[in-house]
Amino acid sequence: MKIHLVRHAETIWHADDKYSGKAEISLTANGIQQSFQLANWAKAQNIDAIYTSELSRAIITAQPSARLLNLVPIVDSNLNEVNYGKIEGLTKTEFKNKFPDVWEKFQVSPADTLFPSGESGSDALNRALKFILDLLQKKDISEVLLVSHGTLIRLILTYLLDKDLNKYRSLFPVINNIGITTFSLDNLKTQNEIRKNFQIYTYNYYFYTD
Repeated sequence: MKIHLVRHAETIWHADDKYSGKAEISLTANGIQQSFQLANWAKAQNIDAIYTSELSRAIITAQPSARLLNLVPIVDSNLNEVNYGKIEGLTKTEFKNKFPDVWEKFQVSPADTLFPSGESGSDALNRALKFILDLLQKKDISEVLLVSHGTLIRLILTYLLDKDLNKYRSLFPVINNIGITTFSLDNLKTQNEIRKNFQIYTYNYYFYTD
């Protein structure tokens, strides 16, 4: 199966670089335009299914592509961003000042850090891998667009490359809004097999038109 894994379009929190997990955040005007740019790219592919997280910024990003391809996006909460709990809406400086102990752990082992009233990156990855494994069992899908979130995408890619999960921030420092990462996976039976025959074609590709 060919999978196009895409981060949602730009939001109003983008400029301030705030932590945004389960929070509902509006797209900027530029983000709306990016969603149509994604659709221009999608129409040249052979996509036969679209899945998004349940968060509106992902759903809205997927809508122009879905309309153009005459598909109905399927919403799945397993594609949601890491739940940052009480860190939601904070800048890095605010995070460091309000939760210094959590901040220190996050610098050393970010994937294993449990956010107050939230989840860890590893927990989020496990639900995403369950989603991917279930997706691979679908016989009627050969190429799919997944609209998700920056940190979860970095965790997924780190896992598929069989790297230390706690290195995801250094391995993938930036995922662009509507950055497209395309890879293929075989139809496998267990999570332990997901990395077999993993092939990546593009990473963080940003398609745009004037």
